[in-house]
Amino acid sequence: MKFALGAFFLASVIHLLLALRYGSGNVLRLDGTPVGMFSSLALWVVLWKWPHRLRLVVVVAYVSITVGLTFKLSLLVFLDSADLLRELLWMLPWVTISIVFSFVLFSGRLATVLSVTVLAVWAAISGVYVVSDIANPQGQQALLFFSQADLAEFVLIVFMGVFSRLLGLYLLSHKSAAHLEEMANTDFLLELPNRRSTQAALGRELQRARQTENMLSIAMMDVDQFKQVNDRFGHDAGDAVLTTVTRIVRETIPPTCVFGRWGGDEFLFVVPQLPRDAVITLVESVRGKVAEQRFDVGQVTVSLGIAELRVEDTVVSLLKRADRALYRAKELGRNRVEWEWNSHATEFLPSVQREPSRSDYNV
Repeated sequence: MKFALGAFFLASVIHLLLALRYGSGNVLRLDGTPVGMFSSLALWVVLWKWPHRLRLVVVVAYVSITVGLTFKLSLLVFLDSADLLRELLWMLPWVTISIVFSFVLFSGRLATVLSVTVLAVWAAISGVYVVSDIANPQGQQALLFFSQADLAEFVLIVFMGVFSRLLGLYLLSHKSAAHLEEMANTDFLLELPNRRSTQAALGRELQRARQTENMLSIAMMDVDQFKQVNDRFGHDAGDAVLTTVTRIVRETIPPTCVFGRWGGDEFLFVVPQLPRDAVITLVESVRGKVAEQRFDVGQVTVSLGIAELRVEDTVVSLLKRADRALYRAKELGRNRVEWEWNSHATEFLPSVQREPSRSDYNV
């Protein structure tokens, strides 16, 4: 919009200089150029200082063009009709711009009403001239010119109305499709990525880690004794527990992590780029905050199993190792974090190689 206003200002200056040098001194011959020049410059300054006022600037431009053209037509018809047809040649493109502006700014119905109203005003003004001079060849020529011009602008209004309607339907269907896709990839209760979406995100992170040779870890989390919560307090209480656990995790993990519901009371973390000690600290922080939280059903704890990406890993193998680590955490008493390690596995990615320590087995 700044560029358009700047171009209009420059064109207005050139037109003004040419009109003053080669044209008539009659103010009507200047075609409102000085007004357009200064108004475009003022709008450019407003847009430069307040970029968020773009809509206001476009509305002012639309009103200025529409009112200015109507006023110009009235002056030509009632005060200087000798060169009416010649002057109209440059005015018609601006009428087209006015119609397009209306459909950009307003809804299709309102834009149609405004455009038809402006066209009706133009037809009424031009009709006064045609009726008063219909006996002369110039009046008959004006009748032919105005009828063709009004018909062309009317067809444009119809086209823009249809286009606006089709565009609205397209945007509505696109929004509906996006909403359906979001519903298909989001857990309804917790508003988390569901299993399909989380596994797809894991695949993307795994591919990125291989390309950049960065570290990648995942953690499988399970709410301890969750079936007993449902059996004793009901599913509504169980849903409340899952909602609170989800809130705690979201408040704890960094935005770079992927956190999704894996199914039932199981969740999956995807933790890119963090070293092993930072992953352990993060996961342990989640476990501790859940254990400290006061629930209506009593104390709730979680168990977690961590696995780290290795050279030969696929999504399936990485998930299996995290699941084994989670199973071991359950076996060893729950409310704990276990780090998966298999001494017979092949090497880690070069950036994360080291020998296992005691903390790899139990945090």
